[in-house]
Amino acid sequence: MKLHEAIKQLVTQFGESVVTEVRLANLLADLNGYQDYPAMKTVFKEVLKAGYGQDFYSAYKTNPQKALNEEFSLIKKIATETRFKEDLISYSLDCILFAIGGITIINEPFSKGFDPYSSGPSDVLNNLSSQLSALKKQYIDMLDRLPTLPNNILRDAPGYYSTKALNQLYAIEAKIVAILQETNDFNEFKWCEQKRKEKLESFKREKTDALVKSLNPKKDEYIQSLKILLVIPHNFFIKKSGYYNRDGDQKLNAIEEDIKLIYYNMGKSYDNWCENEKAKHLSKYKVNTGNIARQIFLKIILPIIIIFGSGNAIISYMSSSNDIDRFEQSIADGEQLVSEGDYAKALQVFSSARLNYNASFRTSHYKNIAGKYIDSSIDNAVKKSLSLTSNGKLAESNDLLNSLSQEIVSENPQNLDKYNKAKTELSKAVENGLNNIIGNISNNNGKLDAKGRDVLNELLKINPNDYWLNFIKNKEK
Repeated sequence: MKLHEAIKQLVTQFGESVVTEVRLANLLADLNGYQDYPAMKTVFKEVLKAGYGQDFYSAYKTNPQKALNEEFSLIKKIATETRFKEDLISYSLDCILFAIGGITIINEPFSKGFDPYSSGPSDVLNNLSSQLSALKKQYIDMLDRLPTLPNNILRDAPGYYSTKALNQLYAIEAKIVAILQETNDFNEFKWCEQKRKEKLESFKREKTDALVKSLNPKKDEYIQSLKILLVIPHNFFIKKSGYYNRDGDQKLNAIEEDIKLIYYNMGKSYDNWCENEKAKHLSKYKVNTGNIARQIFLKIILPIIIIFGSGNAIISYMSSSNDIDRFEQSIADGEQLVSEGDYAKALQVFSSARLNYNASFRTSHYKNIAGKYIDSSIDNAVKKSLSLTSNGKLAESNDLLNSLSQEIVSENPQNLDKYNKAKTELSKAVENGLNNIIGNISNNNGKLDAKGRDVLNELLKINPNDYWLNFIKNKEK
């Protein structure tokens, strides 16, 4: 175990204050923490004994930034008083920071062996050069590891460094600047700032590139949605303009917001592209008022005059036009629900359309149309239930059948017969499922395999209070 990892383990066990206590040196020996750097035992013990560990820890907890800026000066002070090698002293203080979460990446010392003492100025200068190289590498590694990256490239900000991440970077930056001051290498003073700026700029470029790549697919998605979500009113007699219902508009608006956001993040002015495309698509399905009036005359009024030779039927149609519009809208809404697989709500909508159409114009005709939609919906729901049952999705099949209005289903004997057959198939599948579970247990040494557990879970969803099913479930624990 590395020394810094051992200290972190001890902090977890004894609390942060252990990094200020002399006993830490002995606890580390018990964990064999000095095996890679034996000289660290002497260094750590003396640093803690002289109170430097306590001073550094207290300073960091009071003012992290100030403590990090002054860390290198503290290293020089300890080195002057003890003649210990500076890389070993630096490692001891970094170990404290690592253990309390101040940094997440750490540079290990260059000095190996048992001798903790410096051999003089040349050793210090050589050590500084090696430390600077290692610290720069550590800084680059931290720039790669510490950023907060966007979860959603469209909506979130580009990658950035949180306050906690910046504190860790500043800890390394302070050491780099201190070494540069020692070596009088003033040309490198802004190296850290430059590397950090380069990384932040790369995050911005990544976001811009992602936005550019996502714009055309988003526009394609919008155009496809325009086609899919368009509602074309059912043409009973009169052809009417296509439109988007509330659900369709909400979906289109959500895509449009993404497109607007892409424009904004790219620094481009939004040109109402979505509105223009929507208007263009709707224009293909627009029926003007004049055409509607002409259709009414040719398809309804004129035939009525020819057949009945009377104005009464015309008056009947004209007085029923609002009821017809409401009926057609209900049918369109029901069709939308069927396409979404919500047969229960669709049945209610079609039934309501049939019940509420009491206008004088062709009453039985419109009621029969609604009845056909009811029959079709029940037929589709039964087929879906049978498919779910055959695929082992018994609970879903059961929920679907139970969701259908018994009152509406029972109105037509043929519909009731279809419904009852689906119920019978489900009951057989449930019975077979229980038999299969028993066989599965027998074939697997008293335990269910994965397939058997799936069947058990399905049956419990249908009969959650069944004694034997719960008995088997409890035995499986």
